[in-house]
Amino acid sequence: MLRFRRCSACNVSSTMAPCLIISTICLIISSLCIRMGSYSSTVTPCSVGVPQGSVLGPLLFFCLYFSPYNYRPISSGLLAAKRRRYALRNFMLLCRTLTTILITLQSCLSSLHVWFCENGMALNRSKSDAILFGTSQRLKTMSGLTSVKIADSVIQFSDSIKILGATLDANLNKGPYTKAISKSCFYHIRSFRQIRSSIDRSMVVSVASALVSSRFDYANSVLFGCPQKHIARLQRAQHALARVVTQQRSGFSSTASTERLKQLHWLPIEWRIRFKLATLTFKALHTGHPPYLADLLQYHKTTKSTRSSASHLLSVLRHNLSFGSRAFRISAPKIWNSLPPHILQSQTLDYFRRNLKTYYFQSAYPAP
Repeated sequence: MLRFRRCSACNVSSTMAPCLIISTICLIISSLCIRMGSYSSTVTPCSVGVPQGSVLGPLLFFCLYFSPYNYRPISSGLLAAKRRRYALRNFMLLCRTLTTILITLQSCLSSLHVWFCENGMALNRSKSDAILFGTSQRLKTMSGLTSVKIADSVIQFSDSIKILGATLDANLNKGPYTKAISKSCFYHIRSFRQIRSSIDRSMVVSVASALVSSRFDYANSVLFGCPQKHIARLQRAQHALARVVTQQRSGFSSTASTERLKQLHWLPIEWRIRFKLATLTFKALHTGHPPYLADLLQYHKTTKSTRSSASHLLSVLRHNLSFGSRAFRISAPKIWNSLPPHILQSQTLDYFRRNLKTYYFQSAYPAP
């Protein structure tokens, strides 16, 4: 038995009265249907059985918690912003003083706390983190802000937070993040070295890619534009992995390390970051997903009929600081516009990735 909040998204009621209905998921002999009160979906044949709720779990969770959120009026300006996604950045740009920012933020979080309580959820103070992002000069002007209040809980601002596996520091220089990745990679490289002699070459490459190389690629688009010393830290880890795969001893020159990467057909770390950014841009332009990234991209428009108007170039916004050049709306158009026309005109993702890999491989390892 699952309890649902009544909402118009479920086609049960057009009002938002705070009442609940009881729905059941019924397995009738070899058929499956969903029954919500007096409403029932069409019966669909079901040849196999699965644990109750394992398939419809995400959909039911969305109907229970997030669908009412789309219809419930919320007084806070932040939660009422366009599409209610990541609107804090846009709203805070309208605030002129730190006091106004803090008051608005706490009002928004209080409204969110009330909504959570009304829908059977609660904010966990022990698992809540808060952080201020900005340049070193900007953060100095915010030294008076040390915490934020959510209902009756006070959350202290942290120097770094970990979200979705990525560690973000206040200055966004990605030092703690690259250190964590490097530490994890070297741990697996040392373990991998112990079994290297027991497996063949093709299996070695597959295991290395699954255990270590995947860590280089996860969320690496956030590393674009970060200081070169952090990229070099990850590059040393990749060189160490290549030595284990090719069974070479350490102490060789950087030229030999580059040749090993070329032999394995691996892109260096810097080019892997570019590859990820270009792939995200292609998906955003051709599918519109995720919308919060697609909305940041605009095709270049010109009043004259020039060659660039038909070359699928993107408009690059102006920025005053190098800190701002690392934003997706700035970095993605730069990476996209640097690609040759035959790659920009790709129609499928597979074709785009294949040609992009070839182009970046030739750029990373130019012919003598």
